[in-house]
Amino acid sequence: MKNKLVALTLGFAAFGTAQAAVQTYDFTASVTWLGDATTYTYPNPLESWSPGISIRLEDKLTGRLSFDDAAKASEWSTGWFMSPGSVQFSFTGKDLQYAFTTNGISVENGIWGYDAVSFFANSGNNASLTFMDQSATALESLTIPSVLSLAAFPQSGIHMSWTNPSNRHYVMMSARLDSLVAQAAVPEPGSMGIVLAGLVMAGAIGARRSRQT
Repeated sequence: MKNKLVALTLGFAAFGTAQAAVQTYDFTASVTWLGDATTYTYPNPLESWSPGISIRLEDKLTGRLSFDDAAKASEWSTGWFMSPGSVQFSFTGKDLQYAFTTNGISVENGIWGYDAVSFFANSGNNASLTFMDQSATALESLTIPSVLSLAAFPQSGIHMSWTNPSNRHYVMMSARLDSLVAQAAVPEPGSMGIVLAGLVMAGAIGARRSRQT
C-alpha cells in the first residue's frame, strides 16, 4: 500500500510540474544602431522617447523578459502563439526606461533563412525582443523552445521605433543582447493546486486505509 501511495503522490507531482510556468530571463544589451527614417540619417546621439534624454551608440541596458510558456497556437497564423508576457529595460546611468507587454510569441523556423523567437509589444511604441539564429539551426519545428540562450540564438536583440518628441521624426534603435541569464521558473497557481490536491488525496487514502486495518 505504501508503494501505491508513493506512486500516486509522485504521479500528481509530475503532472503538476508539467503544467504551465512563467519563464524569466535577465539580460544586458548594448545599443548598436540608431537611425532617423524621416531624413535617412544616423544621428549619434539620438533623442529618446523621453524629451531631453538622448541615446548614444554603445549605451548599456539591463532588463528582464517574462512569459507564460503555456502558449496556445493561434488558429489564424502558423508560428504565432497566444501567450502573455512582458519586457522591461533601463539604460545604465540615465533616467530612461521602457516596458511593454506582449500578447503573443512569433516563431520562425527557417522560413526566411533564419530561426527566430520574437516577443512583440502590443501597444505604445513599436518594440520587440527577438532571439535570432541566422544559421537556421536553433529550432527543429515551429514550437517555442524550452530554453532560450545566446549560444543557440547569437544574433539576438531589442528593436524599437518611436516619434522624436522634438521634431516629430520617425526614429529607430537596435541593441544587441550581450548576456542572458535564466531565472528559476515559477509554476502557475493552477499547477501548484494540482500538486497540492494530489498530496491531499494521497493523504486521505492513507488515513482511510489506516482506519480499516
